[in-house]
Amino acid sequence: MERLQEAVARIRERISSWLAKKVRVSEDDTKASLVEPLLAASGWDVHDPSEVRRQYRHRSGDNPVDYALLLDGKPVLLIEAKPLGEALEDRKWQVQAVNYANTSGVDWCALTDGNLWRIYKSNAPGEVEKKLFLESQLLSSGDDRPTRQPTEVLSLLSKEAISKGKLDILWRTQNVYKRTEQALQELIEGKDRTLVTLLRKKTCLDRREVLAGIEHIRLSEVMPSVGIAQPLARPVASAEKSSRRRGRPTTVPGLPSRSQMELPLLQAILRRGGQVLRKTDLEAIAEELADEFHLTSEQRNAKLKNTGTRVLHYRLGWTRWRLVISGDIDGGTTRGVWKITEKGRRRAQSGA
Repeated sequence: MERLQEAVARIRERISSWLAKKVRVSEDDTKASLVEPLLAASGWDVHDPSEVRRQYRHRSGDNPVDYALLLDGKPVLLIEAKPLGEALEDRKWQVQAVNYANTSGVDWCALTDGNLWRIYKSNAPGEVEKKLFLESQLLSSGDDRPTRQPTEVLSLLSKEAISKGKLDILWRTQNVYKRTEQALQELIEGKDRTLVTLLRKKTCLDRREVLAGIEHIRLSEVMPSVGIAQPLARPVASAEKSSRRRGRPTTVPGLPSRSQMELPLLQAILRRGGQVLRKTDLEAIAEELADEFHLTSEQRNAKLKNTGTRVLHYRLGWTRWRLVISGDIDGGTTRGVWKITEKGRRRAQSGA
């Protein structure tokens, strides 16, 4: 990883210098100066055609793809490179890269201009946009593109990671998560009859009470992630005891409610340009809000019994989804990206 990090830093400087000098970079220069150094730093021997094949053709009559990465003589990842600054959002380049992989029977392919890297699951169902799995940019272009850290993504293209099937494992994990989350949301939003029956058995509530509970969840919480939600106040004592036995989160006295946290969260995101990454920014935002609400050390560090997650972080996640429902945060951005809408921006600025 250290070798890859150093290579990413060098290439960032190289790209920055070229942009400052307005150097026009050809596709060949892009491959030689940007793509191949990253492959080498990822453990691939770019001088060994049994590992890295340039202008690879699956069959003699096929169009060539710029690179094929091979393990035991079999291509495992294809890379199509374009000149630095080429618009990779152009659908024709995406289709070209995916078609190369499908023609060759290769599950994974990447499209890059040496700066932006896009990784596709070529045999995933649906249109090419649905096949895009990961995206990362070495040097930010200032367009607020929601991408992952370069070393995080590029490390998955390393020889070691490919040989261990890490891309496939990550794909399966995230695909299962997304499909499960979607199914749960659909069950709640549609008030599915089977779900109602199951909840009646589990809670000892009547149908009307269960439907009221589902409606509350649907409108105010909408399942922000697969996991155990904070319990609603229930009139049935046995349900309360059952909830505690299962280790659901307990109340933290003095912690602000989700509605109280909405405006401070919007303002914290706005101070960071209107968009944040949950993975890298949540801790700092949580501390800012903790200071704003004058929380004690015990309140800041209280954790959920079932997962060990800090209650404050957990509540911020639910607050974010309340803001998605109200239209103040964009719910359609890349997973892990919290981006306020124009409506949310106005609300944050007005303090209403």
